[in-house]
Amino acid sequence: MSIDNQIAVGSLSNIEITLINHDDIKESIEVSYYPGNLSISDSGYKKLLSADIKYMLLTFNYFENCKSGQKKYNYEIEVKKSWLENHFTVLNIYNTNKRQYKNVYMPLPSKNYTYEVIYPGGSVRRVTKKMLSNDCN
Repeated sequence: MSIDNQIAVGSLSNIEITLINHDDIKESIEVSYYPGNLSISDSGYKKLLSADIKYMLLTFNYFENCKSGQKKYNYEIEVKKSWLENHFTVLNIYNTNKRQYKNVYMPLPSKNYTYEVIYPGGSVRRVTKKMLSNDCN
């Protein structure tokens, strides 16, 4: 998981996956994270794979240290079941309130961020307003 092109290290809290079934009943599963690994209990994983699940939301808080103090961001990402079938999935989140991303990415509806997903054999990329600068050019 990377946020604003920084690997999230020790800056995440209250991580959980909320399952919403076809009757719109919600259930939360606790998740632990360390860089490169999102861990879920066996019983929680079985719930994720249930056919009764309509959709899943990964929610968490992200803390960033700035000159003016610590900032807190709240994120809510819809997780697709197919992501769980891969050996790895990379989640890149971009805060569209920040100058370097504001003119590049469109935020998700009613949010101030967007995300991209990379997995073996494919990716989900967002259309950009303009190209990000590449330090190799």
